[in-house]
Amino acid sequence: MLAKLPLDSPLWLEFDASFSTEQALDALREVLTRRQLGESWDELRSELLHQGTVYDITSAAIPHLVDLAPALSVEERAELWTEIGFWVTAGADYYEGPVADGLQESLTAALAVAEAGALDVFRERAGLGDSYFALACVTLAGHPSGGAMWSFLSPGEGYVTLTCPSCQEQDEVDGFGDPLGPPCAPPVVPDLTADARNVPGWTSLAAEIEAAPELFGPGWDGFARVAAVVARAGVPETTPPAAVWCLVAAMVALRGNVAWARTISRLAGHYQCVSCEDVYSIGDLVAEDEFAEPVAADGLDPATFADAGGFRPAPGGWPVAPAPAVVTRWRASTGPVDTLAVATLPTGASIVAGAGPSGLHRWDLDTGAPLPVAAGAAVSGSAVVTSPDGRTLVVAGGERLHRWDALTGDDLTPRPAAIRVLAPAVIPAPTHGRHPEDPAWLAGLRTGRTVLVTGDADGAVRLWDPFTAEPLGELYRTDEIHAMTSVPDRSFGDQVVTLSGELTVDVWSSAAVTGKRSSMAPPATRLAAIGHESLADVAGAPGGILLADTNGLVSLWTTFGVRLGDPLPPDPDHTGVVAVAAPTTRDGTLVVATASAPDATLRLWTPSTGGVTLLDLDAPPRALHAAGALLVVATDTEVLALALE
Repeated sequence: MLAKLPLDSPLWLEFDASFSTEQALDALREVLTRRQLGESWDELRSELLHQGTVYDITSAAIPHLVDLAPALSVEERAELWTEIGFWVTAGADYYEGPVADGLQESLTAALAVAEAGALDVFRERAGLGDSYFALACVTLAGHPSGGAMWSFLSPGEGYVTLTCPSCQEQDEVDGFGDPLGPPCAPPVVPDLTADARNVPGWTSLAAEIEAAPELFGPGWDGFARVAAVVARAGVPETTPPAAVWCLVAAMVALRGNVAWARTISRLAGHYQCVSCEDVYSIGDLVAEDEFAEPVAADGLDPATFADAGGFRPAPGGWPVAPAPAVVTRWRASTGPVDTLAVATLPTGASIVAGAGPSGLHRWDLDTGAPLPVAAGAAVSGSAVVTSPDGRTLVVAGGERLHRWDALTGDDLTPRPAAIRVLAPAVIPAPTHGRHPEDPAWLAGLRTGRTVLVTGDADGAVRLWDPFTAEPLGELYRTDEIHAMTSVPDRSFGDQVVTLSGELTVDVWSSAAVTGKRSSMAPPATRLAAIGHESLADVAGAPGGILLADTNGLVSLWTTFGVRLGDPLPPDPDHTGVVAVAAPTTRDGTLVVATASAPDATLRLWTPSTGGVTLLDLDAPPRALHAAGALLVVATDTEVLALALE
């Protein structure tokens, strides 16, 4: 049992709390009586920590809660140690004012017990890949890197906000994703012998790391060695932050989340301010260390720096990994086809529709058998989508919106329009009434209907009725639009993405309350920073959008402008890329396909493994379309369906 302030001591009433000292004390007594974290625990937390501020009552409560820990479940103990970690980073490891004799010593002893208890939970709970819990362990060890609990990114967030201590320049640094190759050389660790702490839990963790040298994957053994050295020394306060981040990453990897662990290793690198050009350890800045000092850039690889353009691709390169097997399911000879779509008919059958200089073509998706279609005007340079009820194929091409009956192939009445590309979008009904800035014409469409969004040669982006091909209104104007896609988003309406100019990406949400395009689309500066020169095509993918450059580089972004993972670099045997698509294997693994017209090649990339393969085609490709594990390819002479095994 720890020495602690008795619950009936009048000294408690001299402590401050967030709202009420009496309520905080009542909640603490209730938690200790019930011996579980329940409703009273939530009330207690709100009293002990508020907007980053802790109180002397927080420090006094810690020994009581540490003594309670053995009675809690593993999950509750993990929550308790994480919460105490937050309190400690906010200053709850010491008393600010005069207190009774022995209280500080009691608190210090309790935190030592908490550190050991947290490491015990880490060993007990096999699935605990939570980086916040790993940081809590670091905090309880007394290392300042634990302060990153307040500003550290979460999986899928993709960026951190860093402030340069020299000039206060602030950047949202993206590119946090799963780097398959090491993002930089392992940090150098000084001799920690003199400052080593004899903590059995850390020693056991070091042995676990040493038993798994390829913890992060092939080529990452240096990072695992650094993590083991830091753990064996008990994470002394003098450990460089970059080395501590290797340990945090190793703890996450040990509990199963290797991709997230590799992402955390990014924090072992450096940030260079574009304003003053000072270089800092990212670990110092994420932990908001007020004593952080610039580091000498001499000898550091500039390719590993992050700056306003985010992280560059990891210089470690791509590991050798198998690519998915490809089986040709069917081929259909035809003339040139410029665009493809897959439609599910009212009968339940699925077809492939393609449009080109000779008009519309249809094939059975499963067999490739040709289906009848009425002759129509040439629609070169077009795009094709299906109406919401699956009954109509709408094709953009030349100067018209062309419409065919999807079931019979009959030609329907065309409508004039200078249209280059189009995509469907659902306009959801508002949940909180009309926004005062919502244009009246657009507000009238907010009924949950599906509309067509088109991009014109003159840069206009418009909405159309999919059943009548009547124009509904103009959204915005930009440069000549050459590619478009629509990404479904249940939370924010469909995200319509257009490409124009060399590196201009615009995003419009069908739920945008003002009807205006997003101000947070992937910016041209960050696209150029990773090697994009001229965007050729865009496709929706899980978690965001794929941007394919004519030079072959492909990157994955959120629609709100955060880069996810490292891009696929260009390939000299795969130039002049014209299309990108995102099929999946049968087990749901994302595969990115790009088509090169000059080289008549198809490149398949599996981002989760780094596997890449290059396939030769019999003729230059013109369009791609993904339908689950089926990739449909249109070339100058045929359409073929490739199954990804």
